[in-house]
Amino acid sequence: MSNLVAVYGSLRAGLHNHVVLGDNPYVSMGITKGWKMHSLGAYPALTRSDKADEVVVELYQVGNMDKLDHLEGYPKYYTRKQVKVETPTGAVLAWVYYMKGELTDPVVVGGDWKKWLKEQT
Repeated sequence: MSNLVAVYGSLRAGLHNHVVLGDNPYVSMGITKGWKMHSLGAYPALTRSDKADEVVVELYQVGNMDKLDHLEGYPKYYTRKQVKVETPTGAVLAWVYYMKGELTDPVVVGGDWKKWLKEQT
């Protein structure tokens, strides 16, 4: 069984946890709405937002999600759900890892972790 997974932080191409995705195929860039991204230092976390905040994601086809679940501390640290992601070719459903509740950590304005990291240097 193949799962479409939306990654937004350290799992994105070129970042330190991308290796966990191994040879799972890249599908597309996308945007998901209704989330707030927070910086937890070396990686971000998403929380639900009542606003139309956007988060930039990369989509990958993942067969077995065990490695991702382990990395994300699922279900105790992060949880996951399927969300709508807008891609250049239309909307799809993909799994995203997020945190329940509120976070006080800094908000990543614009919802693009890679862009935010570049702006911090």
